[in-house]
Amino acid sequence: MKRVAFLLLMYIAPVMAQGQLADFKYLGESYFDRELYLGLSVRSSTTKNPTAPRPENHESSFWTGDFYLYRTESPQAGKVKIMFRNKVLGEIFSFLSDEEGGVNIYREEESVFTNFLMGSFAPSWYVFATDRLALSAGFNLTDFAVGSTYIVENENGVPEEVTPTPHGWYIGAGPTLTCDLLLTSWLLLETQVDYTFNFANPVPLTYGVENPDHEKPHCALLSARLMSSLGLFIGVDYSMLFDRSPEAYNIYKTDLQFGWAIML
Repeated sequence: MKRVAFLLLMYIAPVMAQGQLADFKYLGESYFDRELYLGLSVRSSTTKNPTAPRPENHESSFWTGDFYLYRTESPQAGKVKIMFRNKVLGEIFSFLSDEEGGVNIYREEESVFTNFLMGSFAPSWYVFATDRLALSAGFNLTDFAVGSTYIVENENGVPEEVTPTPHGWYIGAGPTLTCDLLLTSWLLLETQVDYTFNFANPVPLTYGVENPDHEKPHCALLSARLMSSLGLFIGVDYSMLFDRSPEAYNIYKTDLQFGWAIML
């Protein structure tokens, strides 16, 4: 095993030593040249609420599509990059359809956590750059649709559906950090970290428990994407909802993506 690892390192090291970040190409054209990209992908999504009373009822997995818009600029201090995501557009059909393909109009014991109308808009500015590495810092303006329904017994011992806060549509903002790292002359690692402080709950769920004074949840996103010079990419997004109510039913969502970025 050590010999295999050594031979692999001997093969990769010369490749990694070639090229500079600013010279990374997209189908022969400069990748960092004030370009706008549309990333289209197939996505495998899994949502979990592990501290729920019956966590197995709050775990869901499905396949769907996804997209993002991404604007690049030369990786130099002061230059800007912009990312826009909205996952609900790829998930809306899974919300409406049950396993048999019908429309699900009944409440079930489940958890939902996704972007909503606005999605996530995250501009950032490069603050540090070398030949192979560039770091940027900025902010994100993000919205979410969240809600968890639990089946509990009321005072008469009868099971009923309860949707406590947080629930509905939340809007928030917070810091964003990104890192671009050139691995080889044809492979780029792009990472992003967002933390969002939700400051508004303009539309709560009509059937949810009313609590206008509740502590609004915080959210975080960890994203990594391997971009090739052919425009093909694989990526993973890990989203977290931090429930700040006494129950602290945090929700975690993992998205695996396989797609292609189109230069617009």
